[in-house]
Amino acid sequence: NTFSSDIYVSDNTFNVNGTGTTDVDGDITGNVAFGNDGTLDLAADQQIDGAVDNATGSNGAGSLILGDGSTVTGTVGSTHSLKDIQLNNSNTLALDESWNTESLSLNGSGQVDVDAALSADVDFDTDTTLDVASGNQINGSVDNATGNDNKGTLKLNGNNTVTGDIGSSNSLNQLTSAGSSNTTLQGTV
Repeated sequence: NTFSSDIYVSDNTFNVNGTGTTDVDGDITGNVAFGNDGTLDLAADQQIDGAVDNATGSNGAGSLILGDGSTVTGTVGSTHSLKDIQLNNSNTLALDESWNTESLSLNGSGQVDVDAALSADVDFDTDTTLDVASGNQINGSVDNATGNDNKGTLKLNGNNTVTGDIGSSNSLNQLTSAGSSNTTLQGTV
């Protein structure tokens, strides 16, 4: 299915119930709920003004692709985790609400600023930057999935925890820890 204009949801939820891909070329005003393991592909410079959740009853269903400059204003995966989120950003993208997904693929050349809880295995698919604000945690691993060493920068700004391994497939370009509070790396670096 393809929607080529803005979507305003009167009952506050846009349900993605199929297993195929739903392309949206406009903003979505309201929440998005995956009722099956389908894909929502949001075009560049669009916004989901609401939350995105997996309503299947179990973790790991639903994939979200955000085009360059696209955002989600609410939480992601608050009931059950999504399967995958792909971020295709060339500028700075701010994640200000908690996100819960099995995997998070960073495909753009821009920076992703995290100022909330992030539960995901993060893959750098290009040489981009993940900047985690002080006091936030990554529940998962952070890896360079480009196939080449020295791609991807992880900046931890103090009082952070990363529960999984960092750079297990290929080395990151840079890992920095700043701030006056301790940072905890629980996996192999």
